[in-house]
Amino acid sequence: MTDLDYQSIIIGAGISGIGSAINLEKYDLGSYSILESSDDIAGTWRTNRYPGVAVDIPSFAYQFSFEPNYKWSRMFAKGEEINSYIRFVADKYQIKKHIKFNARVQEIMFDGEHDCWRVHLENGEVLCSRYLIAATGIFHRPIVPNIPGRELFKGKVMHPAKWEQDYDYAGKKVGIIGTGASAVQIIPTIAPDVETLHVFQRTPIWIMPKDDRVFNESQQRYFEDNHGKYHKVESKSRARLNILWQLMLLAPRLPFSDFISSIPLKMHLKRQVRDPKTREALTPKYAFGCKRPAISNEYLSAFNRDNVNLETKGIKEITETGIIIKEGKHIALDFIIFSTGYEATQKGNFPSFKVTGLDDIDLADFWEKEGYQSYNGIAVPGFPNLFLTSGPFSFGLNWFDQLESNLILTMRVMTEAKNKSSTRITVNSIRHKKHYQNTLSRASKTLQVSPACAGSNSYYIDARGENSLPAVVTPKDRAKKVRNMDLGGFDLI
Repeated sequence: MTDLDYQSIIIGAGISGIGSAINLEKYDLGSYSILESSDDIAGTWRTNRYPGVAVDIPSFAYQFSFEPNYKWSRMFAKGEEINSYIRFVADKYQIKKHIKFNARVQEIMFDGEHDCWRVHLENGEVLCSRYLIAATGIFHRPIVPNIPGRELFKGKVMHPAKWEQDYDYAGKKVGIIGTGASAVQIIPTIAPDVETLHVFQRTPIWIMPKDDRVFNESQQRYFEDNHGKYHKVESKSRARLNILWQLMLLAPRLPFSDFISSIPLKMHLKRQVRDPKTREALTPKYAFGCKRPAISNEYLSAFNRDNVNLETKGIKEITETGIIIKEGKHIALDFIIFSTGYEATQKGNFPSFKVTGLDDIDLADFWEKEGYQSYNGIAVPGFPNLFLTSGPFSFGLNWFDQLESNLILTMRVMTEAKNKSSTRITVNSIRHKKHYQNTLSRASKTLQVSPACAGSNSYYIDARGENSLPAVVTPKDRAKKVRNMDLGGFDLI
């Protein structure tokens, strides 16, 4: 027997960590602490402060189901508003008093003799808890490609994840590398203010129209006074995302689905971009749904501006004063933005600290050798009492849907262990093997690994070529499953 510092330790004070804490309180599952590596809460929405940052699904769906915000200012809330919502939730549920700030985890190790996790912090402190909830998310390690000459550039360099808000880009010659989600928001926001903006595109992205309605005070009061009407809008928002995910799952089995789904997107592109050659260069050669969809009414039209140039020849090298593209032309720049995404399924990214389970098994090594896998998105065999808030095969279009489903199952299992006075929760190897093989089989039939997605460079696909991030069922089906499934896949000791 050993003394526990806490019954549970949560690592990360973003949306997932705050949601985990609220659920531990709700289910009366004992003491807990949240370890946060920075000096503030809100995770992604704390660090992402780049120009134009906003949520890319309707605000009505991007919230905890138990804590609706009746005062959203618009259909797609800006980053600051999402940040404020997260802080409001943390304050309402009095979460901050449980947070240890500037507590960076170096390593966690399972103590099989005492059935607890020993959490080693970089400051030398060691904490012990029965359960460990990894709530760090996966999009926190920016990717900056090792382009020849990158270190030579004498101008300003940034990644959207580390945006310096006091930097004045007005009147500058700017180059942005990448055309993913952050670039779609940054490009139209800064284009009117810069001297020139060169967009270096490797892979074009499908863009959906954005119905970004603004809600005035009268409309906000209406929602606040008519909760039924509000929840109807919320339900419709979630239903549309559910349908979109269903279509993405069914696409390989639907005749001409890739052609049909692209028609409205090509129409949007034609309406937005005047020049036929530019329009052609911005048209993806892969099917809609291969990558996470992007939405914007300003991104495509930004390429109509005289000061915005689309570069598709590829980058040869970076110099002291700019970028040389592969055809030999040198483009002078003052400021380079690496809008090149984040690590996802790469080894050692999630979690970003060393995790040692039974028999000294390293989690990163296990996933590399055996495949990126989890039992129903929350647990991994060989790692008792460890729960994931965003495990393999549990992703969707809405982080909150994924999180709440994972937390429902986690709390059910922990409550069962409490009721049976169990100190160790392990994944049943036989049940897990069957579950994993079934999940792999279904994932192999999804759109993202079909020939229609060749060349899409989707972060959904891991190093083994498996589509191991997205859930193989819709959010609605997954929410129903975690509430009703038997818990026989977990051995309670």
